[in-house]
Amino acid sequence: MSTEDVEFMVEGVTLDVDADVAAGNHIVIGGPAINAAARAYLGIDMYDVSQAGVEAGEGVARVFEDANSVLIYGYSAEDTTAIVNEVIAGTANFQ
Repeated sequence: MSTEDVEFMVEGVTLDVDADVAAGNHIVIGGPAINAAARAYLGIDMYDVSQAGVEAGEGVARVFEDANSVLIYGYSAEDTTAIVNEVIAGTANFQ
């Protein structure tokens, strides 16, 4: 994965339940507990906390190169805000 700057052309905001995940090209913010698009990218049909992939106080920024998409979420709303701020600051470790 490259660490070079990337520019995005944002065409609009889509609700998670309306996102065409198969088409890709998404920046998804919010974890699988509350976000249907996040569940789809993670391959989760019915969410269980054991599938979160994070513990309390943690966040994840994950790249889906085949879908040209990014998923950003934390264990809690506060953890999601923290990882989003790391992405903005350029200090997040992408998976």
